[in-house]
Parts: sequence; C-alpha cells; structure tokens
Amino acid sequence: MELAGLIIRALPRHLQRVETNLLAVPGIEVHHIDPDGRMIVTLEHKTHKALSHSISLLQNLYRLSQRHCPRSSAHGYG
Repeated sequence: MELAGLIIRALPRHLQRVETNLLAVPGIEVHHIDPDGRMIVTLEHKTHKALSHSISLLQNLYRLSQRHCPRSSAHGYG
C-alpha cells in the first residue's frame, strides 16, 4: 500500500470547488477543511505508479489554479 499526505491551501471562497476537484482524483480522501483555506488530504493506492499518477493529477489542478489564483500553494509529504 502506498500513501501520501498533503496539505493543500485554497482561498476560502474557493474551498467548495477545490474540494469537489480533489474528490475527483482517484484514491484521495479529504480529512479536514479549515475555514481559512487549509485542507488535509491523503492519497492511497496499491502501487507507486498509481500514487504517482494521482499526484500528477493534483499538480495539474494546481497549475490550472495558478491561472485563476496566483497565490495558491501546495505542500506534500509522502
């Protein structure tokens, strides 16, 4: 089993949309959402390859968010 934990930050007004996009990524679970915009999530997959694929999807979401919100940030711990 491969696991990764992430802290994701979004503007508070975008939390619902960010959560919806996150939940579309296979293997992701949102554990906590702070009203200030911080989200704690985990990714869980059976293989490293699948985990890497989901992390790539998250990175693509982050890049897309940069076009709309240049102050977004993402931190990952695995």
